[in-house]
Amino acid sequence: MKACQSMEEQEDRAEYKALSETLGKRMQVSLSDFQKIKYNNSKEYKELAERAEWLQAKFPSEKSLNGHFNKHSNEFHYELTKEKYNEIASVLLSESIGNNIICYDTNSGRRVRYDKKNNIIAIGSRTSTGKVRINTLLRPKEGENYYNENHNRDHSN
Repeated sequence: MKACQSMEEQEDRAEYKALSETLGKRMQVSLSDFQKIKYNNSKEYKELAERAEWLQAKFPSEKSLNGHFNKHSNEFHYELTKEKYNEIASVLLSESIGNNIICYDTNSGRRVRYDKKNNIIAIGSRTSTGKVRINTLLRPKEGENYYNENHNRDHSN
């Protein structure tokens, strides 16, 4: 029994380390709190794992990244590289609701995050194989109304 606990503890430490490396300062829980979350709060554990997954999201292809970057990079009022454009999208898609972030996920795998403070919207999706990807990142002229229109369209039955 002790050996199993030791192996489980080693697995927890490895998983915690991997999540910490991915999330960096966004990983705001200790190892012991992580273990409590993992074994007692499956919703919070799932959210933590999803945040790490979305933080690593990319555009599905270089062509897709180039197209969206060329279309939307001029909406940002600062020097922006394709790498930074991808990073802003993945960071925003990894965020949960709070402060200036409003968001939703659909049953079909679409994820929408809107940063009200900076007027930036990121849209991503989960493929049929479960892989996450970035669809677009933009600063809508319509502001929060653009987010609301997407929300209403995605939730109309």
